[in-house]
Amino acid sequence: MCVPGVAKATLKASPVKKIKVCQGDQSGWIEMGAIDLTYTYKGRTNQFGVWGEAMPTGEISGRPMIWTSEPPYVQGEVKQHHVYAHLYDGLGLYDKSGRVSTIGLDEVAETSYLPGEEYLGKVFGGSWKPC
Repeated sequence: MCVPGVAKATLKASPVKKIKVCQGDQSGWIEMGAIDLTYTYKGRTNQFGVWGEAMPTGEISGRPMIWTSEPPYVQGEVKQHHVYAHLYDGLGLYDKSGRVSTIGLDEVAETSYLPGEEYLGKVFGGSWKPC
């Protein structure tokens, strides 16, 4: 994001869930949870994903999601719900995944979702299972 000045941020984290997982002969663990972030912008700011119904339609060199016109801007308080999953192996962080929704803009089911064991089917190709 490009912020003109300093954006005040506050956060509230859900409890972290840790699950031992296996994929064939590989094993590791996944830590997952959610974080609600509130940003307060003093000036007009293009915050990635906080676009209402608008979506970027431009494409440059085969890369989609480029604004070729003026994007929607936000100002004041913006609340986001981040869901994350971190996959660890014996050496440390192996991969990470997640999604972001905007509170007050996206469906309540999205903005209040707390990941559990069912989330394993949606991340890292769905191939890691509890073991």
